Amino acid sequence: LGISLGLLLLRAITQTSPSQWGQFGFAFGLYAATWVWLGQRHLSPAPTSQASADFPQSSDASTVADALDSTLSASPPPPLPASPNPLTRWPILLGRLLLIWSWLLTISDWLAQAFGISALGLGLRLQALQRLGKRRDLLMAYIIAVQIGFVGWEVLPVDWRQAMLEPLMTGLVAVWWPTALLGISLFPYVVAMVALGDWYYRRNQPRLGGFSDGIALGSNLLLTLVSIPVGRVLVVNLIASTLTAFVLAGRRTPRRQSQILLSYGLTLATIFVTIGQRWPQWPLTHWLTVITALAVVVIVLSKALPNLWGKSAWF
Repeated sequence: LGISLGLLLLRAITQTSPSQWGQFGFAFGLYAATWVWLGQRHLSPAPTSQASADFPQSSDASTVADALDSTLSASPPPPLPASPNPLTRWPILLGRLLLIWSWLLTISDWLAQAFGISALGLGLRLQALQRLGKRRDLLMAYIIAVQIGFVGWEVLPVDWRQAMLEPLMTGLVAVWWPTALLGISLFPYVVAMVALGDWYYRRNQPRLGGFSDGIALGSNLLLTLVSIPVGRVLVVNLIASTLTAFVLAGRRTPRRQSQILLSYGLTLATIFVTIGQRWPQWPLTHWLTVITALAVVVIVLSKALPNLWGKSAWF
């Protein structure tokens, strides 16, 4: 059936001029998504050892010995399931290649269809992430989600986009460099990755949680660099970054000194940039006063805050 549908789609585009192939993009995307979905149904995570579940959590030596004897005398456990046959993965590869091709067909002139294809790709990556728990699937899902934001923005009518942009460009003095607005408009992705990392940590998946935090920090750095040309945008970005860093450092256990130092460093950067943006002609004596006041605050915090929070304040 799948091959027949593919032949019908190929016949349709052969009877259409290449400039109009994009109108079949979403149809090809649905066809490709079907192949990927069928292939991913057979995916399963690598088996984990269940030995610890066979023994009671007790400190009684006789109980442990009895459990060990019963385990050894029992029939041998069934063999671990074999890894999937490589031939079962070809529908996934074929479907993903077709998804990329259909997206390329539509991205120039058929943006609504490109948005739909991207949504299909995101859903399939989330399915693979749920089944396998691979970091590459998390990274690809994040990249697809970001580009969905860009495509969705282009899908909006021009009047709507101008109505949303004008207050931001005027209030933040970003008329001469609108790209800097990405430093705050894309920041919800950073917050989402921090929240996702928190969710993974609660589910005892530290590898995915740490990788989510890494994506959030990397994205935050890029957005801060984009914001530098416009001072007011940079201030807003740094304030949001500082708050996010404190949430990250406060909710992760065990505490990491690197995350605490990052929070303190962003706080200082936010203070300095905000003062420099508000009073660009401040004399050196005023800056020395601010630095001295911050040093006093740091000394007080190093004594008042417990553990790593106080120790890190000395840095």
